[in-house]
Amino acid sequence: MRVSRIETGPFVAERPASLIAEDAADGVLVALQLSGESTLRQRGREATARAGTVMICEAGTPSRYEVRESVQTIITLYLAPAYSGLSGRLAARVSAVPIDMTVPGQVALQSLISGIDSPELTLGPDTGESLARAASELLAAVVRGILAPHDQVRQRRSAQLSELRLSLREQLGDAELTVDQLAAQHFLSVRQVHTLFSEESDTPAAYLRRTRLAHAERLLLLREHSGMTVSAISQASGYSDSAAFIRAFTRERGTSPARWAELRKEPARERSAQ
Repeated sequence: MRVSRIETGPFVAERPASLIAEDAADGVLVALQLSGESTLRQRGREATARAGTVMICEAGTPSRYEVRESVQTIITLYLAPAYSGLSGRLAARVSAVPIDMTVPGQVALQSLISGIDSPELTLGPDTGESLARAASELLAAVVRGILAPHDQVRQRRSAQLSELRLSLREQLGDAELTVDQLAAQHFLSVRQVHTLFSEESDTPAAYLRRTRLAHAERLLLLREHSGMTVSAISQASGYSDSAAFIRAFTRERGTSPARWAELRKEPARERSAQ
């Protein structure tokens, strides 16, 4: 643990990947802005800190720290990985995010950082480690306070997407199904449906195509027992007609449905012959 009080004018501190590779620093830097204004850029985010704001910077990730005003007072607290209280994944989510006094635990973290910086503080043999652990625990609590609302939203959106996917699987046999109908069934707008899928780099249409194709493949493999025709399989899988099914299947699998099923049976026949 290292603590520093910085009183300075305008400056820019850039930490490129090459510099990080040279000194292999890790851990996190917690900056408490006492006066003035500064900006931290990291991981494509930009955060501005004003008096009373705390920011977290990953020491092992490229960053740019900029101070614009002439009078600045900042207290920085460096915590090594063992004492940061954060996994690399969590630190990546909260770096370059302004943490103000509305975040639970932020005021207590401010007080602790200010106390560690106090010239009246005398560190005994074990005091430094105890303070580092206290700071890491408090920092972890603050980070949970930041992420809790985001995690709740993410969980809710994940549940919504799961429900939409389930609906598509249950209705895959409906060749007339549209995104408008799907959205109405779940009391969502069409735009919301597309957004939920896009967050997983997907679309409703692409998911439905994959689902229908997988369903058709299962039915093709069971034809010997079910006696289903290609036309019946195409209808059960939500295709408008057998010609549309054959075109879609051939485009995705490179061969016709009947030939695909035959190719899947040949290895099984060879094994049984042995």
